[in-house]
Amino acid sequence: MAYQSARVGVKTETGQLIISDLETGNKIAEHLISIEKGQVIKNTDHYRDKAQRIKDLEAELLHILGDTEQTQALCALLKTTSPKIYKDQLLGAKQIVSAYCKQYGAIEAEHLSRLINTPRLTATGLRERLLAFQQNPEKNNDSQSQQVTQDQVNQGNSALAHYAALNGHPGGQGESHVIH
Repeated sequence: MAYQSARVGVKTETGQLIISDLETGNKIAEHLISIEKGQVIKNTDHYRDKAQRIKDLEAELLHILGDTEQTQALCALLKTTSPKIYKDQLLGAKQIVSAYCKQYGAIEAEHLSRLINTPRLTATGLRERLLAFQQNPEKNNDSQSQQVTQDQVNQGNSALAHYAALNGHPGGQGESHVIH
């Protein structure tokens, strides 16, 4: 878009039309040269302002969920997880959140908090977690689902120690076995 109606360099190279910035020499675009008479090859993607589309999608998601730090953190998590396809992730998340809110009402702050505290999140993961929140309301209570007792920790440590012993790891009593 920045080069529309501007002077650019054009050259052919191995069946490709190379378009470059005259000042910097940077390649702007590359197109296959058609060998058919009268065929027009047009890439409409050149006219899209991708940065503006991302801003619009973020604004729409903020409008649906509320312009809060949690919503901004959700956008940041989607971007961190999938930076190359962030726009697609935003579009998917917007559609999923819109459908969820129409069917179930607003997403609870507790659920949003749990979503943004995951290490990675994609639109698909968002859909799966929101569905899980609805299908398992008994597990939605943070005090029940996230409270770990000392007995559970000890059980986990005991199981790990037992596994280590079976596999002959340091601290374990067993021998190491190789199966051929």
